[in-house]
Amino acid sequence: MDTAPGGFVRVRYKGVTRISGTSGPISVILLKDDERTIAIPVHPFEADLFHRSLQINDEGPQPYRSLLNCLKALGVKLNAVHILYTDQLDFQTYLILHPNEGDKLEINVGCSEGIAYAELSGAPVYVAEKIMADISAGSAIPPQG
Repeated sequence: MDTAPGGFVRVRYKGVTRISGTSGPISVILLKDDERTIAIPVHPFEADLFHRSLQINDEGPQPYRSLLNCLKALGVKLNAVHILYTDQLDFQTYLILHPNEGDKLEINVGCSEGIAYAELSGAPVYVAEKIMADISAGSAIPPQG
């Protein structure tokens, strides 16, 4: 089993669903560690695209596979996806790549994109401990724009 980098917790994708919000239903992507579940709010269209992309077989169109195919052609592997807060308490998501021995490249992507890339490539997803601690304390998770 791999070890989470300092300040992060390993989570696993659990699905896409709709939950009740103060102004109506909200589409969310669910991630879970051993004890807690995080609900990442996403636009309904984005949630539908995300869900369909993970269900399509290799012959169909795959919106999230283009970047992964490019990386594979270049011999670069997606090592991990990191999700953290920005200064404005919004989610920031990075693809972590190691194109050459000792080099590290971080690509900023949308949260649902990062999770989809991880699911399709088998890369682990790590969420900042601060986010998971806020969930345990009952704090609201900021909306994903």
